[in-house]
Amino acid sequence: AGDWDRIFEGYDATVDYPGCVVYKELMEKYPDAKVILTVRDPHSWWKSANETIMHPGMRGSLVTTFFPFLAKMRRMTAIMFQHAHGVPLLTSEQQAVAAFNDHAAAVRAHVLADRLLVYRVGPDGWGPLCAFLGVPEPRGADGAVLPFPRVNERDSFVAMRVRMERTAMALAVASGAAVVAAVAVAARFALRSLLRRG
Repeated sequence: AGDWDRIFEGYDATVDYPGCVVYKELMEKYPDAKVILTVRDPHSWWKSANETIMHPGMRGSLVTTFFPFLAKMRRMTAIMFQHAHGVPLLTSEQQAVAAFNDHAAAVRAHVLADRLLVYRVGPDGWGPLCAFLGVPEPRGADGAVLPFPRVNERDSFVAMRVRMERTAMALAVASGAAVVAAVAVAARFALRSLLRRG
Protein backbone atom coordinates (compact mmCIF):
# COMPACT_ATOMS: atom_id res chain seq x y z
CA ALA A 1 0.00 0.00 0.00
CA GLY A 2 1.20 3.48 -0.84
CA ASP A 3 1.67 6.30 1.63
CA TRP A 4 -1.09 8.20 -0.15
CA ASP A 5 -1.18 11.14 2.26
CA ARG A 6 2.51 11.79 1.67
CA ILE A 7 2.24 11.21 -2.10
CA PHE A 8 -0.70 13.59 -2.46
CA GLU A 9 0.44 16.19 0.05
CA GLY A 10 -0.44 19.59 -1.41
CA TYR A 11 -2.66 18.10 -4.16
CA ASP A 12 -6.40 17.67 -4.49
CA ALA A 13 -6.55 15.30 -7.46
CA THR A 14 -4.70 12.91 -9.71
CA VAL A 15 -5.22 12.36 -13.42
CA ASP A 16 -4.24 9.62 -15.85
CA TYR A 17 -1.39 7.31 -14.94
CA PRO A 18 -0.44 6.26 -12.35
CA GLY A 19 -3.58 7.23 -10.41
CA CYS A 20 -6.00 5.43 -12.73
CA VAL A 21 -4.21 2.13 -12.10
CA VAL A 22 -4.68 2.34 -8.33
CA TYR A 23 -8.14 3.91 -8.28
CA LYS A 24 -9.55 1.18 -6.01
CA GLU A 25 -6.84 1.76 -3.42
CA LEU A 26 -7.34 5.53 -3.65
CA MET A 27 -11.12 5.18 -3.26
CA GLU A 28 -10.59 3.09 -0.15
CA LYS A 29 -8.19 5.65 1.32
CA TYR A 30 -10.33 8.65 0.30
CA PRO A 31 -13.97 7.46 0.57
CA ASP A 32 -15.40 10.88 -0.36
CA ALA A 33 -13.30 11.22 -3.51
CA LYS A 34 -15.05 11.43 -6.85
CA VAL A 35 -13.98 9.45 -9.91
CA ILE A 36 -14.07 10.76 -13.46
CA LEU A 37 -13.80 8.05 -16.10
CA THR A 38 -12.83 9.66 -19.41
CA VAL A 39 -14.00 7.69 -22.42
CA ARG A 40 -13.44 7.87 -26.14
CA ASP A 41 -13.35 5.56 -29.13
CA PRO A 42 -10.81 2.89 -28.05
CA HIS A 43 -9.41 2.50 -31.57
CA SER A 44 -8.77 6.25 -31.74
CA TRP A 45 -7.10 6.02 -28.31
CA TRP A 46 -4.84 3.20 -29.50
CA LYS A 47 -3.85 5.11 -32.63
CA SER A 48 -2.91 8.11 -30.50
CA ALA A 49 -1.11 6.10 -27.81
CA ASN A 50 0.77 4.03 -30.38
CA GLU A 51 2.09 7.20 -32.02
CA THR A 52 2.97 8.87 -28.72
CA ILE A 53 3.59 7.26 -25.31
CA MET A 54 3.81 3.67 -26.64
CA HIS A 55 5.80 4.48 -29.77
CA PRO A 56 9.01 2.41 -30.02
CA GLY A 57 10.96 5.68 -30.40
CA MET A 58 9.95 6.60 -26.85
CA ARG A 59 11.38 3.28 -25.63
CA GLY A 60 14.47 3.08 -27.84
CA SER A 61 17.87 2.86 -26.23
CA LEU A 62 19.25 5.79 -28.25
CA VAL A 63 16.58 8.19 -27.01
CA THR A 64 16.72 6.93 -23.43
CA THR A 65 20.53 7.25 -23.43
CA PHE A 66 20.26 10.99 -23.93
CA PHE A 67 16.93 11.48 -22.17
CA PRO A 68 17.26 9.20 -19.10
CA PHE A 69 13.94 10.30 -17.62
CA LEU A 70 12.28 8.36 -20.46
CA ALA A 71 13.90 5.13 -19.26
CA LYS A 72 12.41 5.77 -15.81
CA MET A 73 9.05 6.58 -17.38
CA ARG A 74 9.26 3.35 -19.40
CA ARG A 75 9.93 1.29 -16.25
CA MET A 76 7.05 3.02 -14.44
CA THR A 77 4.73 2.37 -17.39
CA ALA A 78 5.70 -1.31 -17.52
CA ILE A 79 4.97 -1.70 -13.80
CA MET A 80 1.62 0.07 -14.15
CA PHE A 81 0.59 -1.93 -17.21
CA GLN A 82 1.58 -5.17 -15.49
CA HIS A 83 -0.53 -4.17 -12.47
CA ALA A 84 -3.51 -3.03 -14.54
CA HIS A 85 -3.47 -5.34 -17.56
CA GLY A 86 -1.24 -8.28 -16.68
CA VAL A 87 1.35 -7.40 -19.33
CA PRO A 88 4.23 -4.89 -19.23
CA LEU A 89 3.34 -3.35 -22.57
CA LEU A 90 0.33 -3.15 -24.86
CA THR A 91 1.75 -4.12 -28.24
CA SER A 92 -1.22 -4.63 -30.53
CA GLU A 93 -4.41 -2.76 -31.25
CA GLN A 94 -6.51 -5.79 -30.32
CA GLN A 95 -4.76 -6.15 -26.95
CA ALA A 96 -4.91 -2.40 -26.25
CA VAL A 97 -8.58 -2.01 -27.16
CA ALA A 98 -9.48 -4.99 -24.96
CA ALA A 99 -7.49 -3.48 -22.06
CA PHE A 100 -9.14 -0.09 -22.60
CA ASN A 101 -12.65 -1.58 -22.63
CA ASP A 102 -11.93 -3.90 -19.68
CA HIS A 103 -10.65 -0.98 -17.60
CA ALA A 104 -13.70 1.17 -18.37
CA ALA A 105 -16.04 -1.72 -17.52
CA ALA A 106 -14.18 -2.42 -14.27
CA VAL A 107 -14.40 1.22 -13.18
CA ARG A 108 -18.11 1.36 -13.99
CA ALA A 109 -18.68 -1.86 -12.03
CA HIS A 110 -16.63 -0.81 -9.00
CA VAL A 111 -17.46 2.87 -8.51
CA LEU A 112 -20.85 3.79 -7.09
CA ALA A 113 -22.95 5.88 -9.47
CA ASP A 114 -23.04 8.94 -7.18
CA ARG A 115 -19.22 9.04 -7.14
CA LEU A 116 -18.69 8.43 -10.87
CA LEU A 117 -18.82 10.70 -13.89
CA VAL A 118 -18.37 9.00 -17.26
CA TYR A 119 -17.04 11.87 -19.32
CA ARG A 120 -16.03 12.51 -22.92
CA VAL A 121 -13.27 15.13 -22.87
CA GLY A 122 -14.16 17.89 -25.30
CA PRO A 123 -17.60 16.89 -26.57
CA ASP A 124 -19.17 16.99 -23.10
CA GLY A 125 -17.69 20.42 -22.35
CA TRP A 126 -17.67 22.15 -18.98
CA GLY A 127 -21.30 21.50 -17.98
CA PRO A 128 -21.32 17.91 -16.67
CA LEU A 129 -17.76 18.17 -15.35
CA CYS A 130 -18.37 21.32 -13.32
CA ALA A 131 -21.76 20.10 -12.10
CA PHE A 132 -20.21 16.82 -10.90
CA LEU A 133 -17.41 18.65 -9.08
CA GLY A 134 -19.76 21.28 -7.66
CA VAL A 135 -17.92 24.24 -9.16
CA PRO A 136 -19.07 26.95 -11.57
CA GLU A 137 -18.09 26.85 -15.21
CA PRO A 138 -15.01 29.03 -15.78
CA ARG A 139 -15.78 32.42 -17.23
CA GLY A 140 -13.71 35.15 -18.80
CA ALA A 141 -13.62 38.82 -17.83
CA ASP A 142 -16.62 39.39 -20.11
CA GLY A 143 -18.66 36.80 -18.21
CA ALA A 144 -18.78 34.33 -21.10
CA VAL A 145 -17.98 30.68 -20.44
CA LEU A 146 -14.39 30.00 -21.49
CA PRO A 147 -13.86 27.55 -24.34
CA PHE A 148 -12.89 24.07 -23.29
CA PRO A 149 -9.10 23.70 -23.64
CA ARG A 150 -7.49 21.31 -26.10
CA VAL A 151 -3.97 20.43 -25.00
CA ASN A 152 -1.74 17.35 -25.06
CA GLU A 153 -2.97 16.40 -28.51
CA ARG A 154 -1.36 13.69 -30.63
CA ASP A 155 0.21 15.98 -33.24
CA SER A 156 2.09 18.11 -30.71
CA PHE A 157 3.30 15.00 -28.84
CA VAL A 158 4.44 13.35 -32.08
CA ALA A 159 6.34 16.52 -33.03
CA MET A 160 8.04 16.49 -29.60
CA ARG A 161 8.91 12.79 -29.97
CA VAL A 162 10.44 13.37 -33.41
CA ARG A 163 12.49 16.30 -32.04
CA MET A 164 13.77 14.08 -29.24
CA GLU A 165 14.67 11.29 -31.67
CA ARG A 166 16.54 13.74 -33.92
CA THR A 167 18.31 15.34 -30.96
CA ALA A 168 19.36 11.92 -29.65
CA MET A 169 20.66 10.99 -33.12
CA ALA A 170 22.61 14.25 -33.39
CA LEU A 171 24.06 13.75 -29.91
CA ALA A 172 25.00 10.17 -30.76
CA VAL A 173 26.74 11.28 -33.96
CA ALA A 174 28.52 14.08 -32.09
CA SER A 175 29.52 11.67 -29.31
CA GLY A 176 30.72 9.15 -31.86
CA ALA A 177 32.75 11.82 -33.65
CA ALA A 178 34.28 12.91 -30.34
CA VAL A 179 35.22 9.31 -29.53
CA VAL A 180 36.74 8.81 -32.98
CA ALA A 181 38.68 12.05 -32.61
CA ALA A 182 39.89 11.05 -29.14
CA VAL A 183 41.00 7.62 -30.41
CA ALA A 184 42.78 9.24 -33.36
CA VAL A 185 44.64 11.65 -31.07
CA ALA A 186 45.59 8.82 -28.70
CA ALA A 187 46.75 6.65 -31.60
CA ARG A 188 48.79 9.50 -33.04
CA PHE A 189 50.38 10.16 -29.63
CA ALA A 190 51.15 6.45 -29.14
CA LEU A 191 52.63 6.19 -32.63
CA ARG A 192 54.87 9.21 -32.02
CA SER A 193 56.01 7.74 -28.72
CA LEU A 194 56.89 4.45 -30.40
CA LEU A 195 58.75 6.21 -33.21
CA ARG A 196 60.77 8.25 -30.72
CA ARG A 197 61.79 5.13 -28.86
CA GLY A 198 62.76 3.41 -32.07
